[in-house]
Amino acid sequence: MKSKPSLPVSYRLAVTSRVLAAVVGGYLMASLASICLALCLATDRHHGELLHGKPSSARRLGLRVAGWLLLMLSTWPTVAVRGWGQGLVEWCAVLMLSALLLVLLLPYRPRLALFLAGAGLLASPVAAFTLF
Repeated sequence: MKSKPSLPVSYRLAVTSRVLAAVVGGYLMASLASICLALCLATDRHHGELLHGKPSSARRLGLRVAGWLLLMLSTWPTVAVRGWGQGLVEWCAVLMLSALLLVLLLPYRPRLALFLAGAGLLASPVAAFTLF
């Protein structure tokens, strides 16, 4: 029996870098979306700044539950690709970057943060499923 020819190293590196870029981009957007849309909007101050009104208690609870669920779901692609050890480390790093971006955007451009969070919610499943 003949063995399959292996792929060239340059091709494997190109595919790996493309996958990692999609993963990091997906995490960044998913983390930003989950933090901004759910956890930040669950507070009266940020909800009032972005949506011009106080959230009801049911809406606040829904945003908190959605935020924590999205945050937990955003760990899945990293762990699936890199394993538990390295995946959680990468996830924490990207989560910190997205939190920094959110902290810098909310005081100066709160509407831009809301727009990026919405775009991230739409684009993160695409970035996650390009891996498979």
